[in-house]
Amino acid sequence: MRDEIRIANDSRSFSLTSAQAAARLVGGSSMAELAAEGALAMVDLGQDEYFVGRLVVDEDLLPEELDSWVLRLRRPLSLPDGKLRIAGHCDSRGCWETELDKQREWIPRGYVTMRGFDLEPGDYRLDVYVLGAARIVPRLLRQALGMRPLRWWREQDPRPAMPPWLGCQAFEDWDLQDPEGEDLWRRLAEEINAGRVAIEAPAGAGVAYLFHLVKDGDTSDSHQPDEHGVLRTYPFRPRRGMPRRPMDGTLRQLSALPPRIDTPQVERDDCFDWKDYGVNAAPDDGHGAS
Repeated sequence: MRDEIRIANDSRSFSLTSAQAAARLVGGSSMAELAAEGALAMVDLGQDEYFVGRLVVDEDLLPEELDSWVLRLRRPLSLPDGKLRIAGHCDSRGCWETELDKQREWIPRGYVTMRGFDLEPGDYRLDVYVLGAARIVPRLLRQALGMRPLRWWREQDPRPAMPPWLGCQAFEDWDLQDPEGEDLWRRLAEEINAGRVAIEAPAGAGVAYLFHLVKDGDTSDSHQPDEHGVLRTYPFRPRRGMPRRPMDGTLRQLSALPPRIDTPQVERDDCFDWKDYGVNAAPDDGHGAS
């Protein structure tokens, strides 16, 4: 089984659980309790994110999928009722149901806050793969590549066409207190305006997260959530003045940028209007700036 979903999220996280476990959450069970039982997988993204996800159940991943991930999170997931729920968030109010979506004006067309799937009841191994289109990726790539992804791209000879998401993420990765980051961004803007940088034209929106479920798969090397039952995709500081808790998951060491998986049937969703950031030519034709 393969399916693609668009999840609306203003809660900094997403979750996978069963309808039965979601009901227990409303009934008073804690996220930590459900996570410890393998009944809930909650992933903290560090920021709000509307994303395209891909669900793969009891099938091998494609070569392009195996080559595209940056971070992998593994957990057991129990689905005794076979009713999988992928939601922008779950809490004591429950997993937001699709009938509520129509009442939420902030949800973009085609996105939902929760999507349900009927699977064979049982225990599954869940692997959540963070792919190149995810907004958390700039932070991860700096560790996976050993340098800023924009600097890696600039140092290639010859330089490949720039993936649009790299330019977007280069800006998001720009710390105003970091002169090197500002310099890299300003030089990139100048090169795009001068027509010296070719921009790839994606076929559609990029898949940001891949959810791979394997029935009765080995979960002995699962990653452990924190005391709240949450898996973190970034180093997390519980409280001001406390040391950062390392991120969870397996970070892939890379020697190149991960290829992007586009979803042609989903409309492109560029992360920002380049003109708003001093770039005069929008990268929309794959032939560089005009």
